[in-house]
Amino acid sequence: MVMDTLIRNGQLVIPARGVVEASLGIKNGVINGMYKNGSEPEARQVIEAGGKYILPGALDPHMHLGFAGPFEEHFSTET
Repeated sequence: MVMDTLIRNGQLVIPARGVVEASLGIKNGVINGMYKNGSEPEARQVIEAGGKYILPGALDPHMHLGFAGPFEEHFSTET
């Protein structure tokens, strides 16, 4: 199976397991798998994350509505 995106050679932070050196495959906007380095599937886009931390599934809830445009417009498109 060809992934849409592969984040390769990262330091995946996995709850209850700690930090794991691996790659992360994404297909149709969903995390599809974690792979040992060197055993990753093909991907349309590859992001080299060597030495960087990857937080699978983590979202940053911090945002500034109305900072760069009308609040009403941002509220309807950014929430």
